[in-house]
Amino acid sequence: MRPAIIFYLDGTLIDSLEDIRAAVNTAFRANGLRTVARREIPRLVGWGTTWLVERAFASELSTGTLSRQKAMTVAKQIAVAYGHDPTARTRVFPGIAGLLRAIDSWNVATAILTNKPDAVVQRLVPKLFGTDRFDVVRGAIDAKPVKPAAAALDSVLAELGVRAEHAVMVGDSEIDIETARAAGVAAFAVTWGYRDARELSGCDAIASDSRQLQQMLHAWRVQQR
Repeated sequence: MRPAIIFYLDGTLIDSLEDIRAAVNTAFRANGLRTVARREIPRLVGWGTTWLVERAFASELSTGTLSRQKAMTVAKQIAVAYGHDPTARTRVFPGIAGLLRAIDSWNVATAILTNKPDAVVQRLVPKLFGTDRFDVVRGAIDAKPVKPAAAALDSVLAELGVRAEHAVMVGDSEIDIETARAAGVAAFAVTWGYRDARELSGCDAIASDSRQLQQMLHAWRVQQR
């Protein structure tokens, strides 16, 4: 059985903040809401668009100046705006292409698991990485569990035909660590993404650059033999 490496997407493999910010501000402006700067986006991403709006306008929601129904409408508009062109400003992080080429020779399965809408992910990943880079690419699908639910990762492992003890998840946030832990999978974290290193406690190892991540993953792969 081949072991598996499952990657999160945003903040781990790609820097998508500018495209996310553009979509967020398009929806916010259309609804008369204040726009957000790039530096504000990292604390808003990871849990989906509804959570993003609720976090950005927590005080407005608590006072009733923004209704829950309106927040849900804005969240849907963000998703639509983002889906129009999700790769306009998005770039693969430095060193990731080389890391993936190295992994090709390790006889491992690879996958992406993200909470982005699956329809968007199925367009975005081939454009940035090619059509056959990953064995499974999975985004959020209506009525199906998403991270941090263990079932989200379990379904990817089932499709790969890999047991949890033979898999590792690589991400940049507490959400990815929670997901891995819930599914009984090893958790590696990276610090070049959207969370501070202090928020990554509970993982098995932390990488500060792609070369260190490659070393960590190779050592893990050797232990799997």
